[in-house]
Amino acid sequence: MVHTHDTDGEAIVREMVRAAMSRLSSKRNRASVTKKEILKVLFKTKTRLPDGNPVKSHLAYYWYRDGPYSERVYACLDGLTRSGVVIQSRTNQYETYRLAPKHAGKPLAPSSDGLDAARRELDEVVANFVNVGDAVKETYQDAPYKWYPAYRLEFEPKFEGYCNDILSSRPAMYTPKDVADWLDRIVLDYPPLPAFIEHRRIVMDFAKMLHAVIESDPLKHRDLLKELLGLSGRIWNVFAYAVRLEHHDEYYDGHLDGWREKYMQAVDKLDGDIREQVSVFDGVVRDDVRLAPEIEDALEEPDADELEPVTPDAILNQH
Repeated sequence: MVHTHDTDGEAIVREMVRAAMSRLSSKRNRASVTKKEILKVLFKTKTRLPDGNPVKSHLAYYWYRDGPYSERVYACLDGLTRSGVVIQSRTNQYETYRLAPKHAGKPLAPSSDGLDAARRELDEVVANFVNVGDAVKETYQDAPYKWYPAYRLEFEPKFEGYCNDILSSRPAMYTPKDVADWLDRIVLDYPPLPAFIEHRRIVMDFAKMLHAVIESDPLKHRDLLKELLGLSGRIWNVFAYAVRLEHHDEYYDGHLDGWREKYMQAVDKLDGDIREQVSVFDGVVRDDVRLAPEIEDALEEPDADELEPVTPDAILNQH
């Protein structure tokens, strides 16, 4: 049974969750949907709503490791599961949700102009929905910083593939020049904001080390490459902690102290580990490595207030 003591905002979010599940199920002629599918279509719906629509503020999100995330949406889904409106199914690999038949077409909040408009936008979003992978990429178009998709969608997966090939002694799909090009982009795309300065220094130290390895002989420095691969994932996690602090809806303001403490602890630990690795790389760095002027400036002055915006012509590959 649906709780009647919830706030209007919670009722609205529950109704948007129900509506998202209903429309996704109808589109694919399959009752079950995943949390991520619900999360992504509701985020896209939120971005299409005008600021004056109350549904937009109730669909509270923040940017995190895998794009926009909403504890409120997930909490409402869990509440609907406990109340029997939603039925959860689990396997060893998947967790899916479906509406109980008697609730599938029954709204969970009173109709209003704002809610009706939100459901219409949701219809458009679901109509264009193909799969989770495409939905994730689409949500990254709304990322607050260019570095966010540049690192997460381009550099990190390709660098991981390159490292795995080298470490497994397989023919590499990507060349050292490919890695250098992606690396230069994350250097130039990094947001020059005071709130990110500690992390920005770490990224520049990481870039210096990685440039040294790929401009040398990666096959001779597999252990160092393995260390950098591990550091690249941690660099992303710490950046996600910082972005969450700067880009969250007002609903999450009460979490800020805890989030800030987690960020500071993580960035301090990562900084120490990076510094430890820098000393190991002294024997790898070559004096004759030549980088594009823009890259040299960014690496040498990580505390600079501004970086030139990256453009296709800004990266002069001189490797």
